[in-house]
Amino acid sequence: MKLFQEILSPQDKSRILSLLVESQSEITARLSAKTEFTTQTVKWAPPLRLEVEPPPDIKLGLGILTVQFDCHNERYFSKVEVAFDDWKLYFLFHQPLYRLQRRQYQRLKIPSHYRNRVLLMNINEKVWNEECELVDISLSGCSLNLSYRNMDIQVGDILMVDIKLGDHPSFIQIGRVCYRELMKIKNENRIKVGVQFRPHPKYALHLKSAVQNLAIDLFTNWSQKNPS
Repeated sequence: MKLFQEILSPQDKSRILSLLVESQSEITARLSAKTEFTTQTVKWAPPLRLEVEPPPDIKLGLGILTVQFDCHNERYFSKVEVAFDDWKLYFLFHQPLYRLQRRQYQRLKIPSHYRNRVLLMNINEKVWNEECELVDISLSGCSLNLSYRNMDIQVGDILMVDIKLGDHPSFIQIGRVCYRELMKIKNENRIKVGVQFRPHPKYALHLKSAVQNLAIDLFTNWSQKNPS
């Protein structure tokens, strides 16, 4: 099943972008790996032009941006051209619009080439494993691949998980081990652990930002391999 599903109908594409404006939802736009901003939609003018609020602290020239937004509990991605007219900023949707496959959005699988670093700690900040592998992540939890020597981790344990994805800042989540599976990978004994995050206002924004950054990284990499 494809991670990103193209919206094939021009009518559906126009309807989604019209609903985006009606719901007053925000768009996250990425200029580069280190330059990203969130803007408010203003007006949709079919078939291609979406007026948005100019970002106050970023100077934009003509070029291509990668954008993502949520509409009716679905996440969408596209590459857009930047245009200006009478001091107004527009995103031009010449390229296809894609929807993130819903099941995959619930839990994003980490590609083998995507750099990540995970530290596991107990409540006393004792590091259990500095090189465990992040298998997948969502707003509700993550799966980790651990070495076999971590047999002492049990279902019900409370962990502090320090995660760094790609070039983005690291973030911390506290969660409960909800399952543990023994498995063998390349003739090596491993343990797969599922961690259910505990809602915490201190960490919620960082988690949401991290999942959004991962999603747009995956789309950017996928779109480079699958040009329109």
